[in-house]
Amino acid sequence: MPQSSAVLAEPAAGGEPSAGSDFAPLLRQVREQGLLERRRGWYAAGITVNLLALAAIAAGLVLLDGSWWTLLLAPLAAVFWARTAFIGHDSGHSQI
Repeated sequence: MPQSSAVLAEPAAGGEPSAGSDFAPLLRQVREQGLLERRRGWYAAGITVNLLALAAIAAGLVLLDGSWWTLLLAPLAAVFWARTAFIGHDSGHSQI
């Protein structure tokens, strides 16, 4: 189903719509706010926390040795594996 939320170009000084992309003002605003700058430190901290959490979960699995208590670690493992996938996705797009 197509979206019907079209943005109209603002009129130029002569009253005619300005030539150019409707996306340009938004892109300019995003760049001015620094939202496209890479945050390597944030990723480094996130990757470190993620690896430590996965190591702790693995240690918990070994220490619990097949007990039913290991099921409590499953949601945590799912969350941190999903974070690993998002980091891998960003890395694949060279966004780190």
